[in-house]
Amino acid sequence: MEGSVEKLSEEEAVNYFQSRPRLSQFSAAVSNQSSIIASREVVLLGHLYVVLGGLMFSLVFSTYLFIFSLYLFLVAVVVVVVMVSE
Repeated sequence: MEGSVEKLSEEEAVNYFQSRPRLSQFSAAVSNQSSIIASREVVLLGHLYVVLGGLMFSLVFSTYLFIFSLYLFLVAVVVVVVMVSE
C-alpha cells in the first residue's frame, strides 16, 4: 500500500466510527488492528482456517450444508494457491 496518512482529531475519529454499520463497528473493536502482518500468506492461511472452521461446524447440522461448505473451502484453497504463486 502507498499513500499519505494524517491523524484525525478525536472528534473526527469518533464521528467516523459511529457512522459505520454496527457489524463493522463490532468487527473493528474486536480485531487486532494496526498490527504488523508477517506476510500475505499468513493472512490467507488465516482465512482458510476460518473457512475450515465453518466446514466443520456445518458437518454437525446438515450433509448438504457440509457439501456446500466443502466446495467453498476448496475454492478458497485454490484462490490461496493462485495468490501465493503470483
